[in-house]
Amino acid sequence: MAKSAQNSPFRIDLNLLHPKEIPPPLLERFFRWLITYGRFIVIIVEVVVVSAFLMRFKLDADLDDLKRNIEKDLPYIEGLSNYEALIKQTQLRIDEFDKINNKGPQIKQALEDISSQIPSSLKLSNISFEPIPNTTNTKFRVNGVSTSNSEIGFFINNLRKAEPLKDIDLTSISFSDEEIIFTIIGETKY
Repeated sequence: MAKSAQNSPFRIDLNLLHPKEIPPPLLERFFRWLITYGRFIVIIVEVVVVSAFLMRFKLDADLDDLKRNIEKDLPYIEGLSNYEALIKQTQLRIDEFDKINNKGPQIKQALEDISSQIPSSLKLSNISFEPIPNTTNTKFRVNGVSTSNSEIGFFINNLRKAEPLKDIDLTSISFSDEEIIFTIIGETKY
């Protein structure tokens, strides 16, 4: 029976002791490395995948908490929209003032020339400047309130006598509760 087992066609001779003089083939070295270190790589990859899967639950919970906090604070933020509009309007006014201020000394000089001609009882409510295209001149509009008709006439005459100002005209006048509301337009020659 021992002889029949040796001559069997299904017998495989396997030498588990490999001689040290001959280096093992590349495929054999790869399989040895895969058996020894590959399992650690598989374990590390599985740990990373499972931790990423568990982290997803934590991040979803954080996202839900954040959405709830936003929905809770939303009415407060919407209530501040009036303040936001006021701040934006103020910033636009500051920008316009900076544009006028950076336009150069002509606007500053025009403001000084107009303000030096104002009588004491006259109150100005608005002064606006608009550059005239293709010239260095600037149009201006002055809105104001006075209690005396003679003060308005005095103011207009002083503006007409001022050297850098020209084309001074009274464009509108109206009466309201013992006050005279007026508008004067003109040009500066800077």
